[in-house]
Amino acid sequence: MSEKEPFIEDDVIQAIKEAWAQNPDMRLTQLLINAIAPDDPCSELYSIEDSKLIKLLNNFKNR
Repeated sequence: MSEKEPFIEDDVIQAIKEAWAQNPDMRLTQLLINAIAPDDPCSELYSIEDSKLIKLLNNFKNR
């Protein structure tokens, strides 16, 4: 696994916002998996609802 690129967060968020604006019916994880097109997509991630993702992210940041 490679290291995180420094100072790229704003660019990543902006790219996600633009792609999501063009595909508003997709869930965030669905959008990301479709954009990345992994050889072995994770169905658990693909089908997670955005509201559940928010809860999981909040739990993650608070641990």
